[in-house]
Amino acid sequence: YISNPKKNDVRSALFLEHDDERISVSVKLRYTASLSLTGGCSIEEIRAKYKVRRRSGMKKARKLGYKVSDTYHINELKSMYVSTFERQNIQVSAGTLVKLEDIVEYALKNRGYVVMVRDSNGQASSAAVCLTDRDTAYSVFILNQKSKIHDECSTLCVDAAIDQSLELGLAQ
Repeated sequence: YISNPKKNDVRSALFLEHDDERISVSVKLRYTASLSLTGGCSIEEIRAKYKVRRRSGMKKARKLGYKVSDTYHINELKSMYVSTFERQNIQVSAGTLVKLEDIVEYALKNRGYVVMVRDSNGQASSAAVCLTDRDTAYSVFILNQKSKIHDECSTLCVDAAIDQSLELGLAQ
Protein backbone atom coordinates (compact mmCIF):
# COMPACT_ATOMS: atom_id res chain seq x y z
CA TYR A 1 0.00 0.00 0.00
CA ILE A 2 1.05 3.58 -0.41
CA SER A 3 1.45 5.86 2.55
CA ASN A 4 1.85 9.57 2.86
CA PRO A 5 5.15 10.34 1.04
CA LYS A 6 6.02 12.90 3.72
CA LYS A 7 5.88 10.25 6.43
CA ASN A 8 9.22 8.68 7.29
CA ASP A 9 9.50 4.91 7.27
CA VAL A 10 10.03 3.70 10.81
CA ARG A 11 9.48 -0.04 10.41
CA SER A 12 13.18 -0.89 10.35
CA ALA A 13 13.39 0.39 13.92
CA LEU A 14 10.34 -1.40 15.24
CA PHE A 15 11.70 -4.91 15.74
CA LEU A 16 15.39 -4.92 16.69
CA GLU A 17 17.79 -3.00 18.87
CA HIS A 18 20.81 -1.88 16.84
CA ASP A 19 23.76 -2.34 19.20
CA ASP A 20 25.26 -5.51 17.65
CA GLU A 21 27.33 -4.95 14.51
CA ARG A 22 26.67 -8.56 13.43
CA ILE A 23 22.94 -7.87 13.14
CA SER A 24 21.88 -5.06 10.85
CA VAL A 25 18.60 -3.74 9.54
CA SER A 26 18.45 -1.42 6.55
CA VAL A 27 15.50 0.22 4.85
CA LYS A 28 15.30 -0.77 1.18
CA LEU A 29 12.01 0.83 0.12
CA ARG A 30 9.30 2.64 2.05
CA TYR A 31 7.82 0.24 4.62
CA THR A 32 10.33 -2.44 3.69
CA ALA A 33 13.30 -3.39 5.84
CA SER A 34 16.06 -5.93 5.39
CA LEU A 35 17.57 -7.95 8.23
CA SER A 36 21.07 -9.21 7.45
CA LEU A 37 21.64 -12.78 8.62
CA THR A 38 25.27 -12.94 7.44
CA GLY A 39 26.85 -12.15 10.80
CA GLY A 40 26.82 -15.75 11.96
CA CYS A 41 24.29 -15.13 14.72
CA SER A 42 22.00 -17.83 16.01
CA ILE A 43 18.25 -17.28 16.30
CA GLU A 44 18.74 -16.95 20.06
CA GLU A 45 21.29 -14.15 19.57
CA ILE A 46 18.95 -12.35 17.19
CA ARG A 47 16.02 -12.77 19.61
CA ALA A 48 18.15 -11.31 22.40
CA LYS A 49 18.36 -8.11 20.31
CA TYR A 50 14.61 -7.80 19.80
CA LYS A 51 13.19 -4.69 21.39
CA VAL A 52 11.71 -5.31 24.83
CA ARG A 53 8.26 -4.57 23.42
CA ARG A 54 8.64 -7.37 20.86
CA ARG A 55 9.95 -9.89 23.40
CA SER A 56 7.07 -8.97 25.72
CA GLY A 57 4.66 -9.32 22.82
CA MET A 58 5.91 -12.81 22.02
CA LYS A 59 5.59 -13.79 25.67
CA LYS A 60 2.05 -12.38 25.78
CA ALA A 61 1.04 -14.26 22.63
CA ARG A 62 2.42 -17.54 23.94
CA LYS A 63 0.69 -17.01 27.29
CA LEU A 64 -2.60 -16.48 25.41
CA GLY A 65 -2.05 -19.83 23.69
CA TYR A 66 -0.81 -18.74 20.24
CA LYS A 67 1.48 -21.22 18.49
CA VAL A 68 3.36 -21.34 15.22
CA SER A 69 1.91 -23.95 12.87
CA ASP A 70 3.30 -25.41 9.67
CA THR A 71 -0.15 -26.12 8.25
CA TYR A 72 -2.60 -23.74 6.62
CA HIS A 73 -5.37 -23.65 4.04
CA ILE A 74 -5.46 -21.09 1.25
CA ASN A 75 -8.91 -19.94 2.40
CA GLU A 76 -7.40 -18.99 5.78
CA LEU A 77 -4.86 -16.80 4.00
CA LYS A 78 -7.58 -15.23 1.85
CA SER A 79 -9.67 -14.45 4.91
CA MET A 80 -6.72 -12.80 6.66
CA TYR A 81 -5.80 -10.89 3.52
CA VAL A 82 -9.31 -9.43 3.33
CA SER A 83 -9.28 -8.67 7.08
CA THR A 84 -5.87 -6.99 6.88
CA PHE A 85 -6.99 -4.59 4.14
CA GLU A 86 -10.50 -3.99 5.51
CA ARG A 87 -8.83 -2.42 8.57
CA GLN A 88 -7.40 0.14 6.14
CA ASN A 89 -10.75 0.62 4.37
CA ILE A 90 -9.42 -1.07 1.22
CA GLN A 91 -11.76 -3.43 -0.62
CA VAL A 92 -10.17 -6.62 -1.97
CA SER A 93 -11.41 -7.89 -5.33
CA ALA A 94 -11.85 -11.53 -6.31
CA GLY A 95 -9.05 -11.03 -8.85
CA THR A 96 -6.68 -9.96 -6.09
CA LEU A 97 -7.46 -13.13 -4.15
CA VAL A 98 -6.65 -15.21 -7.25
CA LYS A 99 -3.29 -13.39 -7.43
CA LEU A 100 -2.74 -14.21 -3.74
CA GLU A 101 -3.28 -17.89 -4.54
CA ASP A 102 -0.83 -17.65 -7.43
CA ILE A 103 1.82 -16.01 -5.25
CA VAL A 104 1.45 -18.64 -2.53
CA GLU A 105 1.60 -21.46 -5.10
CA TYR A 106 4.69 -19.90 -6.69
CA ALA A 107 6.36 -19.47 -3.31
CA LEU A 108 5.83 -23.08 -2.33
CA LYS A 109 7.17 -24.38 -5.65
CA ASN A 110 10.23 -22.16 -5.49
CA ARG A 111 11.69 -22.53 -1.97
CA GLY A 112 9.33 -20.01 -0.41
CA TYR A 113 7.32 -20.64 2.71
CA VAL A 114 4.23 -19.73 4.68
CA VAL A 115 4.33 -19.18 8.43
CA MET A 116 1.00 -19.50 10.28
CA VAL A 117 0.22 -18.59 13.88
CA ARG A 118 -2.89 -20.10 15.45
CA ASP A 119 -4.78 -19.24 18.63
CA SER A 120 -5.53 -21.74 21.40
CA ASN A 121 -8.62 -22.92 19.46
CA GLY A 122 -6.56 -23.63 16.35
CA GLN A 123 -7.93 -20.62 14.47
CA ALA A 124 -5.63 -18.87 11.99
CA SER A 125 -4.57 -15.56 13.53
CA SER A 126 -1.49 -14.31 11.70
CA ALA A 127 0.50 -15.43 8.67
CA ALA A 128 3.53 -14.45 6.63
CA VAL A 129 4.04 -15.44 3.00
CA CYS A 130 7.71 -15.37 2.03
CA LEU A 131 9.41 -15.75 -1.32
CA THR A 132 13.11 -16.55 -1.50
CA ASP A 133 15.93 -16.35 -3.95
CA ARG A 134 19.39 -17.81 -3.47
CA ASP A 135 20.28 -15.62 -0.49
CA THR A 136 17.20 -13.69 0.60
CA ALA A 137 13.72 -14.25 2.00
CA TYR A 138 11.18 -11.63 1.01
CA SER A 139 8.12 -11.26 3.21
CA VAL A 140 5.43 -10.56 0.66
CA PHE A 141 2.53 -10.40 3.10
CA ILE A 142 2.11 -10.31 6.85
CA LEU A 143 -1.57 -10.90 7.50
CA ASN A 144 -3.61 -10.64 10.69
CA GLN A 145 -7.14 -11.37 11.78
CA LYS A 146 -8.57 -8.05 12.95
CA SER A 147 -9.77 -9.43 16.29
CA LYS A 148 -6.29 -10.81 17.09
CA ILE A 149 -4.12 -7.82 16.23
CA HIS A 150 -3.60 -6.67 19.83
CA ASP A 151 -2.59 -10.15 21.00
CA GLU A 152 0.86 -9.73 19.39
CA CYS A 153 0.48 -12.90 17.33
CA SER A 154 2.11 -11.16 14.35
CA THR A 155 5.28 -10.78 16.43
CA LEU A 156 5.41 -14.57 16.77
CA CYS A 157 4.85 -14.80 13.02
CA VAL A 158 7.77 -12.50 12.14
CA ASP A 159 10.00 -14.35 14.61
CA ALA A 160 9.12 -17.70 13.00
CA ALA A 161 9.81 -16.26 9.52
CA ILE A 162 13.28 -15.10 10.65
CA ASP A 163 13.93 -18.55 12.14
CA GLN A 164 12.82 -20.23 8.88
CA SER A 165 15.17 -17.98 6.90
CA LEU A 166 18.08 -19.01 9.11
CA GLU A 167 17.17 -22.67 8.72
CA LEU A 168 17.25 -22.26 4.93
CA GLY A 169 20.72 -20.71 5.21
CA LEU A 170 19.67 -17.39 3.74
CA ALA A 171 21.64 -14.18 4.12
CA GLN A 172 18.67 -11.82 4.59
